Amino acid sequence: MAVWLMKLGIAPERIDPGCPYQNGRHERMHLTLNEAVKVPAYDMRGQQRRFNAFRKCFNEERPHEALGQRTPASASQASLRKYTGRVVEPQYEGGIITRKVQARGEFKWNGLEVFLSETLQGETIGLQEIGDDRWEIRYGPMVLGSFDERTKKIVPKDKPRKRRKN
Repeated sequence: MAVWLMKLGIAPERIDPGCPYQNGRHERMHLTLNEAVKVPAYDMRGQQRRFNAFRKCFNEERPHEALGQRTPASASQASLRKYTGRVVEPQYEGGIITRKVQARGEFKWNGLEVFLSETLQGETIGLQEIGDDRWEIRYGPMVLGSFDERTKKIVPKDKPRKRRKN
């Protein structure tokens, strides 16, 4: 799903592992969603009805503290971007070296296998030199991180910083 979202132009955001408070609203939605699946429905249609009821309650009926006790439906507005359903494969301009990510999540670099992510298996990434044996790794227009050719290490673009809980 992450690759599909990136192809739609939606960039992933990272939080520190084990720090759900950095994404509290999303985590709260998951806790509430668990109510819909605690006791699974007998079949897929029944489960879909439960999800539909959950979505209606969560978005249209249940007030949210973070929204000043308004519902998400009352606080949101339609996007100006229309969803076409068309997924665009990433393109790379001249001067970018491309590599295919293999089944185990690695790409080949000067005879070596460098692990990037199993999520991108089968996808083409771009590498652009940024100096001193360092390369920027891209997936389409999104910068994923950098690769140090000497150490063979990859550093994510938005490597999370440890933050103290307030």
